Amino acid sequence: MKSAWLVFIGVFFSIGFLVITPRVIFATKILINEVMPNPEGEDKDLEWLELFNPDNNPFDVNNFILKDSDNHQITIDVTRVDSSTIIPSTGWLIIKRSGHSTFSLNNDLDTISLFAPEASESTDVFSYTGSSEGLSRGRLPNGSSISENNLDPTPGFSNQPVTSPSPGANPSPSPSASSGSNQTAASSSPTPVPIQSLSPSPTPQPSKIYRVKEITLLNLSPEPVLGTTSGQTDPDFSANRQVAIILIATGAGLLLAVTFIIVRSWRKK
Repeated sequence: MKSAWLVFIGVFFSIGFLVITPRVIFATKILINEVMPNPEGEDKDLEWLELFNPDNNPFDVNNFILKDSDNHQITIDVTRVDSSTIIPSTGWLIIKRSGHSTFSLNNDLDTISLFAPEASESTDVFSYTGSSEGLSRGRLPNGSSISENNLDPTPGFSNQPVTSPSPGANPSPSPSASSGSNQTAASSSPTPVPIQSLSPSPTPQPSKIYRVKEITLLNLSPEPVLGTTSGQTDPDFSANRQVAIILIATGAGLLLAVTFIIVRSWRKK
C-alpha cells in the first residue's frame, strides 16, 4: 500500500513538472513600442500607447497593468481597446487612456511600466523626455532599445521617422558682367593692346538643408530587449531555460525513484 502511494505521488509531480516547464521556456515578452503623450486636442481623451508582440504566436494581455512614473495605473481590458486584448503575432495593440482620471502620459518626461497580472516586477519599461504636439515617441525600429524622440504617429502600424521637409534651393546668382576696366582706352599708339578674356564664374549649386533629429539611447533594462526585427534575444530566456532544466531534472529524478520502487516491490513478490 505504501509503495502504491509513493508511485501515485511520484507520477503526479512528474506530470506537473512536464506540463509547467514548456510554459516557462516559451514565455512571451510584450513591449511598449510607441506612446502619444501630447496629442492635438484634449490629452485625457486622446492619449494612447502601443504594445508590440515580437513573438510568432498571439498573446492575450487582458488584465495586464500599465503604471506611470507617479505610480498611477490602468488595467488593460476590452474597455481600453477597440475590440480584443489579444495581440496577433508580430502585431500591435493600441491602449487608450479614454478619460482615465489619474493615469496619464506626461508631456515633459515619464516612465511607463508594463506588469503581468499579480506580478511584482515589470515585463517592460519605456522612458522618454519632452514631447512635441502631434508627434509620438517610440522604438525605431520596432521592438529595439533605441527610442526616437519624435515620430509620425503610426498607431497599430510599424514605427516611422518624422517626415522631413524637401531640401530648399537658393537662387543662383548671375555671373557679373565685365567691368569697363577691361575695355581699352583710346590711344595714340599705333600698336593695339590685346584684351584678356575672363573665364565666367561657376554657377553656385543649390544648397541642401538636412534636418537632424535628436536620438536618445535609453538603457531600458539591464539586459537586451527581446523581440526586435534585428534578431535580439529575450533577456528572460536564459533564466527561464535554467529554471526549466532544474524542473526537468527534478522530474526525471522522481521518475527514476518511482521506477526503482516499483522494480523493488516486484522483486520482493
